[in-house]
Parts: sequence; structure tokens; C-alpha cells
Amino acid sequence: MLIRRSFRALAPLLTGLALLTQACSESTTGGGTDAGMLCGAEVCDADERCDVTSATPTCVCEAGLQDRDGDGTCAPSCVAGQCGAHGACSDSSGTATCTCTGGYAGAACAACGSGLQDLDQDGQCAPACGATTCTVHGTCSDASGAAVCTCDVGYTGADCSGCAAGLQDRDGDGACRPACDPTRCNGHGVCDDASGTATCTCAGGYVGTTCASCGTGLQDNDADGACMPTCTTSTCSGRGTCSDTSGTATCTCTGGYVGASCGSCGAGTQDNDADGVCAPSCASATCNGHGTCVDTTGATVCTCTGGYVGASCASCAAGTQDNDADGACSATCATAGCGASTSCLDTTGTAVCSCLTGTQDNDGDGDCSATCATAGCGTNTTCTDATGTAVCSCAAGNQDNDGDGDCGATCTPSTCGSNSVCSDASGTATCLCDPGFQDNDGNGTCLPVCSFSCGTNATCSDASGVAVCTCDAGFQDNDANNSCLPACTPTACGRNATCSDASGATSCVCAAGTSDEDVDGNCSAPCAVYGGGAIVVGDPIGDAGAAYDGNVNTQHNAITGSSPGLRYDFGSNPQLLRSILLYSYGWSSSATFGFTYSGSQDGMTWTTLADVSTTLPNGAPPKRISFANDTAYRYYLIYFYNTASGFVRVQEIVQNTCE
Repeated sequence: MLIRRSFRALAPLLTGLALLTQACSESTTGGGTDAGMLCGAEVCDADERCDVTSATPTCVCEAGLQDRDGDGTCAPSCVAGQCGAHGACSDSSGTATCTCTGGYAGAACAACGSGLQDLDQDGQCAPACGATTCTVHGTCSDASGAAVCTCDVGYTGADCSGCAAGLQDRDGDGACRPACDPTRCNGHGVCDDASGTATCTCAGGYVGTTCASCGTGLQDNDADGACMPTCTTSTCSGRGTCSDTSGTATCTCTGGYVGASCGSCGAGTQDNDADGVCAPSCASATCNGHGTCVDTTGATVCTCTGGYVGASCASCAAGTQDNDADGACSATCATAGCGASTSCLDTTGTAVCSCLTGTQDNDGDGDCSATCATAGCGTNTTCTDATGTAVCSCAAGNQDNDGDGDCGATCTPSTCGSNSVCSDASGTATCLCDPGFQDNDGNGTCLPVCSFSCGTNATCSDASGVAVCTCDAGFQDNDANNSCLPACTPTACGRNATCSDASGATSCVCAAGTSDEDVDGNCSAPCAVYGGGAIVVGDPIGDAGAAYDGNVNTQHNAITGSSPGLRYDFGSNPQLLRSILLYSYGWSSSATFGFTYSGSQDGMTWTTLADVSTTLPNGAPPKRISFANDTAYRYYLIYFYNTASGFVRVQEIVQNTCE
């Protein structure tokens, strides 16, 4: 086109060429309708047409083409939809060009540009997942229309290029590693992660990547942050037990060893024999100043001097002493050989023997014996101790025939009286009675022994020194007529009576105010007299001849046989009766009769109070019959029984207080 328009003056010449060119073009390219035609002064190209609408025909681009840049070349014009929905077309430059939007690219903005995507079809291209989208520390997904990284553990950030909390990449190698923090070194070191790796520089003996434990052979049992040596077999040098529970290895030494490691014996001790036991070492006091000491064998050995003995020369040998502390042992009092009856004193360092008070050593033999003052000579003696021994001797006229040390008088013709002889063989002059004599009272007079009869109920005794007759037990001779009769006994007399044998014969004496009227040995107070009541007369019991007349002296006949009794009635005044007085009357002296005595309250039921069998000779004194009774009855009945005939009189007055 440029050539054509430059050489517009050559147009006629070129007309034929143009026709030829058009023919060729039509035959080969199928150009525009006016291709090769002369349009005014121009020949149109194949993609041109001749615009004759203007005064001067001009070649213009065919429809759909343009030559906006005026370079003479027609190029396609922008057409609708040429850039789709993702761009705007512009051909102002002479070339129809799409200016894409939303990240789209390509001639027609039909697809997202390289590295972009619009998977969510929102018309906006966003970065697509690529090899480096998540660096190398995550997995990328853009299915949602946006590239999203899922970071590996320890990484963070949109592209997983950052380290998570507590991690760092100080060396920039892309690897996140633990960062330093306050607990990283467990409080036992300093942390540094500038190299990209957190590294602990441990202190206090701690070791390990995090300073978590003490180094080999160390411990921190007290948790004070300082590692100290642990117990080992050599900590206490084999001479003690080790404990590090306190945080410090501490030795408890044995065998007397001392020191932090039990490395040496304590003061004043040694282990020269290396047996592990410290023993005392030689020191100035080891042998107590009484010997020399050697401890090279491991044990202190004293070689004692001055008589001292013992492992430490602490004492004198048995039986010796050093009371004066001069370093020389000499005999004690126990071994000094002091004699008998001596005292000894060795407080001065030398044993000195002395006689005890009251002893002497007049013969100088070392044994002390009693002086005459302490020899204990007996009575009637003399003493001498000039020879060293106190000798006791009897004084003149004395002897010690029994050897008891007491001297008694010797026998002389005048020592004993008559009927005796003297003997001092027993040590005492003793008078011995001649045969047939005795001195039982020891008054020195010998009298005849018992040699005569004392009669019945008596025995002879010379125990008092005089032979006398003594009544046998239960007998007495109170009237001194040499006749022994029975003596009083507790049962010799009855009630209320006292026995007396002062006259030589026993007799019963009633107590004052009592009497023994019935002569039965029992004494009683005088009976009270009862004068009331009445005698019921008539058959079969009664005294038909004499009724009760109130005369206390009236006697009533109790007839044996058909009417053998009497009955008393005391009416409304019952009486307590315990005796009855009988009189003989026309009765045979040899006859025995019996009677019963009964009491009743109603005169029908009777209680027998007495059943008596007795004799009552004619003319004999009255006889009182007593019986036991503790009841006061209204009626009393005397009932006689005997086969013989006769009378017994009963005093009218009965006694109600007599026993």
C-alpha cells in the first residue's frame, strides 16, 4: 500500500500490472471484490475495496478489517465477543487486540493465565497451586477457586513458609526447629538457637541436650541446681558407708576413721597394720607414765616398769600399791603378811602392821593376841600376857574343872550340910543328897524323900523339898484331918444352890431367898399361895367328904380305886402351875403309886403335864412334885392310879409360881 501510494504518479503505468496482479490474486487468494482494481489513483489490495463514495475513490479495508495504524495493511477489526466475557477488544493500534481482565489471558481471553485458575468460575482468576505455592512444607488445594495451603506440623503462614510458635528457622534452611524457651534447658543451662538449632550450654554439672540430668558420677538429690559427686566405692576409701540423699556424698566412717572420705584415723589413733580399724596410738598418757609404748604393729603395746601391770600400765600388780605415787609398787596391807589381830596402813606407800586395840605382841612374833584386859578371863581368875599370850589361872581355892574359863570354889569339908556330900567335878562345887534324901527346893537342905502311904484318894509329893500328902484330883482335905473326900464340882448342886467343901465335906447351900422344901437338890423362891377357885366334887372324881372351904390348911383326900383324883377349877382366872404338894395318909410304906397331872381350858380336852411314879410312906414329910409347864390353864386334874386302896391328901392351896 505504501509503495502504491508513493508512486501514485505511476498509476497509468502500473494499471496493466495491477490488472495482472489482481488476476493472480484472485486466482490464488480469493481476495476482496475490488482487489487489483484501480481505485482512483490507487490499486486496491486483495483485502480492500474501492470506496467511491467520496469525491476521490479511495481503497478502504474490506468490512471487518481496518487499518487504524495507517500502515496500509488491513487487519481484522474487533468484533463482538472476540474477547469473550473476560476482556475488551481494541484495534486502534491497527491490530485487533484483546485486553484481558480478571487474570484471563490469550488472544481471546478464553483461559486464565499461566499459574492461574478460575475453578469457582467467579470470573476472577486466582493463583493456581504450584510447586512452590506452599513452599515445600504444606499441601496445596485450589478446588475452591483459591489456592489454600495445609501446612505440615511445625509450619504456618499462607504459603507455610513460617515456623509455628515455639519453632524457628534462624539459619534460613527452610526447616523449622524448636526455639529456645525458659524451660528448654530445665533451668540448668543457657539456650541459643541462632544457628537454627536450639542448643543448651549446661551449667552446674548438668549434661544432655536439655540439661535434664547430672553428668556421669554426679547427682543433684537436693535439687539445688548443682550436681555433686555421687557415692562410689571409693568415695569413703572403703572405710565407711556413703550416702548422697542430701545432695552431697557424705561418709559415715567406720573403724575409727575420720575425714570427708574417711582417709585417715582420728586424733590419737592409727592403723599401722592397715587392717581398716583405727586403734589408739602411742601418746604421752598411753602407758600412764609407767612404761614405754610401741604401736608399729597396729596395736599399742606398753612395756611396764616399777611393778606396774596392765595394757596401759595403769595399776600395780595384784597385791601391790603405789599410794605415794612414786612410780614404784610395793606390797599392800593384804599382802604385807601382817599377823593375827593386827591392823595395817599402806596410805604412805609402805604397808605398816600394828596390833589392834586390846591386843599385844609382847613376844615380837608379828602375831597380836588379846591382852589380859581383853582376854576375857572368867571369874575368880588371875592373868599374865608377858609371853605374848594372855594366860588365865584360877585364884587360890578355886577350880575350873569344866574348862569353861570361870573358876568356882573347890569343895571343903564345910561346903555341904548333913545328909549330903560335895563334888566339884562339873566345875561347880555341888552338894549331893545322900540316898533317901532330896533337896528339890534347892535350898541346900536334904530332907527325906516320900516313903510313906498317904491313904485313900491321896498321893505323896516331895517336889517342894518337903515330902507331903496331896489329895488326888477331885478330892480335898480342907479340914486337914488327913482324910481326902470328894471336892465340889460344877454339877454337885441343883438350881440356885452353891457347893461348899470348906469344912472338909461337900454341902449344897441355897441362894438367899430360896429353899429346897422338897429336898430334891433344887432351890426355889417361896411359892405364892392361891386361895381362890373351887373343887368340883362328885363322882367319879372328887372328895365327897370335904368341899372347898377357903381354908388354906384344909386337906382333901384323893381316894384310889373308884374315885382316884381331884379336879381344880380357876374359873376366869387361869393359873400357871408347875408343882403340887402331896401328903401321906393311910398309905403303906412299901407301896408305890402313880398319878398324872393334866391341864385344860374347857374341862374336856386335857394336856398331860406330868406322869409320876413315887412312894409316900405313912407319916413321911410332904412331897412336892414339880413338872414343866408354860401355859396358864383354867382346869387342872390330878389322877391317881394304883391297885391298892388308901388315901393321898392334897393340900387345897395350889402354888402357881413354884418350879
